[in-house]
Amino acid sequence: MIRQVLHAENPSEAVVESISYPSPAFEGKLLLGDKLLRVNGSAMESLSRDQLEQVLRPVQATEIVLEVSRAGKQMTFHIFPVTYQEALAKIGRRLSRFGPTSSHCPSGNGF
Repeated sequence: MIRQVLHAENPSEAVVESISYPSPAFEGKLLLGDKLLRVNGSAMESLSRDQLEQVLRPVQATEIVLEVSRAGKQMTFHIFPVTYQEALAKIGRRLSRFGPTSSHCPSGNGF
């Protein structure tokens, strides 16, 4: 889910372009316009687009440390990737074959 937050042809210019709710980026307090400086200690200039993709899509639920520039200040954020279903569960929703549905819906299929 984090990879959807970033947009740039060149990873060294990656900036937060959008943040969906629910998402680890939202919970991690990233804001639109935050410019990525480092990911897990690696400078953005040293990462290829493929390497950045691998870091932001971990196989296991591994913490991702993002250093960003926001309004001239450097800040560090700790992001914990989750599945879409886990993110929905945090806000009391579940995923049905028709999409997200309220947890109070008895059949779980949105009807």
